[in-house]
Amino acid sequence: ACGSSGLYRTFFETRRSTTVWRATWRRHARRRGVCGRPCTTCRGSTATSCWELLRRTGRSWRHRYLHHRGRPAVAVWGMGFQFASPNINTSQAHAVLDFFESKNVTVVGGTPTWWRTGGHDVMNTTGWDEVFRRFAVISPWTVGRYSSVDGTRLETLQSIDNYVTQFIIPDLAEARRVGADYMPVVWPGGSAQHESRGVEHWNRAPRFGGWFLWRQLYNAINRAGVDMIYGAMVDEVSEGTAYYKIASDNASVPVNAKLLYNDVDPGVRVPTDWWMQVAGKAAEALRAGQNVSEVLECCEGCSCPPAPPAADVVSEESVGYWSKPLFDKGAW
Repeated sequence: ACGSSGLYRTFFETRRSTTVWRATWRRHARRRGVCGRPCTTCRGSTATSCWELLRRTGRSWRHRYLHHRGRPAVAVWGMGFQFASPNINTSQAHAVLDFFESKNVTVVGGTPTWWRTGGHDVMNTTGWDEVFRRFAVISPWTVGRYSSVDGTRLETLQSIDNYVTQFIIPDLAEARRVGADYMPVVWPGGSAQHESRGVEHWNRAPRFGGWFLWRQLYNAINRAGVDMIYGAMVDEVSEGTAYYKIASDNASVPVNAKLLYNDVDPGVRVPTDWWMQVAGKAAEALRAGQNVSEVLECCEGCSCPPAPPAADVVSEESVGYWSKPLFDKGAW
């Protein structure tokens, strides 16, 4: 949000969320986006103003507010994205980071996927590589980055497997080299049907009853060895990536409403909160410093697709469910 209206909304959102977190004993933090529609004022300035509001009201230091390495954490998402409106430059970005460093705040940076090498989704102006490496926690965006050329379940999983070797593992090494923590993004699947992109995106990235998400979690935790993960997004409806409860079947969806439901993929029958359960399994493993099982255990009385082939199994050996067509060809 821009200007004073954004500050007022931040105050009331935080007051409501603090009440919920206190009642449920969950931790919370603030996340500000700095890309999107042009603003009359720099969005970086809005982010710092919002933080000052939280600090003055005491909400940034309360017990349930998320701290990282002993400092309160704030996430700033969108700096340096190629698709973003040019409403913040590198000088403004450094000023935002200087501000939060002066307040002893841990800044989590929601960065482009290609933050480490540049190009692709990174703005084509110089200096962003230095900005990205100043974040205390680097968290590259991945939603929509897994694709399928031949339109099969198998190739979608191969895209996920390739991502861990081409991005997560070398990203983690670079983050450690510059003294930053690294937090990859995982998402349960997507259906950008209600995004105004002029293309049919219904169930564009099927969830496979949890396998789409679990493969990302397995790769990040077991193969790359990360110790923190960002789940995108708890309540993102327009892109169909929400973790919170969604309808179990089409009969539970309002008439004439084209919305995702759990059994949209063949052979899937899971409860409305299945995605929070799957994420919870990974959270327990991360807290315990353990790996997750390669096979996602389906809930009792549910129906999940069969386990996909392991990452080292060649395509010719993979038959059945995982080699069946998924959707029309095309980019996310």
